[in-house]
Amino acid sequence: MAALGVFALFAYIYFIGLSVLSVVDRKETERMTGRVGAEVAGLESEYAALDQRIDLLAATTAGFKEVTDPRYVNREGERETLSLRDAAGGR
Repeated sequence: MAALGVFALFAYIYFIGLSVLSVVDRKETERMTGRVGAEVAGLESEYAALDQRIDLLAATTAGFKEVTDPRYVNREGERETLSLRDAAGGR
């Protein structure tokens, strides 16, 4: 009977310690979540400021060219898949 009491006491102390560690870990996780949220907000603000600076002149200065003959993939038609092979099985 005494062994059961000692076991119960150690189990109680173990689970109390586990609960305390869990609470501390949760608080640290909440703190880190706040920091990451603030960092994301700062990056979004920086992105918005940089996005305002991009225009056609900046793009052409950076070497981009306007597309004169755009090509698109047509999804309408008889086939429902795209393939690199022709009907004869070649490429």
